[in-house]
Amino acid sequence: MFLSLPQIKESIYLLVPQAVRYKFVLIVSHAEFKRNRVGVYGLSSQTPEAQKEAAIRLELSYPLLSDSMYSFSSAMELPMLEVAGLKLIKRLTLIVKDGVVRKCFYPVFPPDKNVDEVSAWLSETKRNLS
Repeated sequence: MFLSLPQIKESIYLLVPQAVRYKFVLIVSHAEFKRNRVGVYGLSSQTPEAQKEAAIRLELSYPLLSDSMYSFSSAMELPMLEVAGLKLIKRLTLIVKDGVVRKCFYPVFPPDKNVDEVSAWLSETKRNLS
């Protein structure tokens, strides 16, 4: 089973711990992201209810997607970890275009710097992704 995601020219899938930094960068770069048709989505193995609560609490301007059945993470063979009995997706960022993963940033450390790394990569390669 594959998790169906909106068709967008380029999408960045990220995990919730990086969410706040992306939130602040999007406030500044929203027009540039929109002009370049870049979409940002958070992805976690938490339930849809937990994702909705987090998006509201963190005041995010982009959706948080739930992979609580591990459909996407299993199909993509994403790195996982277990904490207190919870199976979680490790921090990573995927750049996806036309349903194809063009770049994977992993491991992501420190998480608050990842958005800068992703923005730089997108700026350097955007003509090759068009």
